[in-house]
Amino acid sequence: MSAKNSNSNSAKNSTNDTTSMISEASTLNNRKSPRITTPIDYKALHECAIPRNTDMIQKMEAESYLKDIIVSIENGIGLTKSKMLHMLRSDNYFLPLFIQNKEGLGMIVPDSTLSVQEISDKIGPNNLVSVIDGESNEDAGQWSLQKWAKYYHSQDKKHIYNVISLEISRTDLGNSIKRPTIVEKSDLITNCWPKRKQKVVYYHVLSGEKVFYLIPPTSKNLRAYEQWCSSEEQFLLVFNQFVNGQVGRVVLKSGNTLIIPGGWIHAVSTLKDTIVIGGNFLMLETMGIHINVYKMESRMNVSETYRLPYFLSICEWITLNIEKNLKSIKNSKKKRK
Repeated sequence: MSAKNSNSNSAKNSTNDTTSMISEASTLNNRKSPRITTPIDYKALHECAIPRNTDMIQKMEAESYLKDIIVSIENGIGLTKSKMLHMLRSDNYFLPLFIQNKEGLGMIVPDSTLSVQEISDKIGPNNLVSVIDGESNEDAGQWSLQKWAKYYHSQDKKHIYNVISLEISRTDLGNSIKRPTIVEKSDLITNCWPKRKQKVVYYHVLSGEKVFYLIPPTSKNLRAYEQWCSSEEQFLLVFNQFVNGQVGRVVLKSGNTLIIPGGWIHAVSTLKDTIVIGGNFLMLETMGIHINVYKMESRMNVSETYRLPYFLSICEWITLNIEKNLKSIKNSKKKRK
């Protein structure tokens, strides 16, 4: 969960095998990056000893954005996996899909009136969540859900904190959530990984508002992203300056769903106190990009905490599953003869 106007950049190859929720409180700051870069003196930054790019969002909003790199549909009625892949297929990657409302998606989520206090009551007020300081981007330690709920609902937030993720699997709340059918049928983890369930493979806003800035996962853009992440001035530069305007923008409000294929670089601005259910997923059709991102994360020494768990093992199971299916097809043909 997190609170308002947090800004972050990431190239996603990850998926969680649990259902998680995000609640964010807005503030014009960068979420701390899990990538290894030149150390930044956050204390000096906070005290203005280091120039701070406080108008990052304004600069991004002043840009013109491409409209044809995001596919938008009203709802999921009649949407199948094959139709989705046909709509989203581009030259060398798949496009993000924005869905106005969840009708026809087969998705079940809590009502938009769900509060953080209710989440605390359902999950357990003594459960701990990791909190990030929105001003310094540093770890603010672990809070009880009850403490977080009290802070989140307070009218006078003198300091901004974020909770990036709350695992709710194996809880009544988690069991009441169902992801979109098209994601269920596309997800390699569900189809190839034994005895595991993937529940968080979409990004759905229950309440609040977020702005996504999306950059295609071309080889050139991924190289630029890797260079940007390695720069000691990472937090002082707006990444879209390095991709020649190849940026899409989409606003997510309550009831909207966004599906982001693997590898897409994206920044997120949280404009209002927001509660989200979300994650990313693996598709066979985009495995090439997933592998490229995995290699990039290895070069960047990204912590395993922030990477797709068991990615290489998943690849092995995918290979075994394909081999098994091919043998089955081959045996079927022999029987027909």
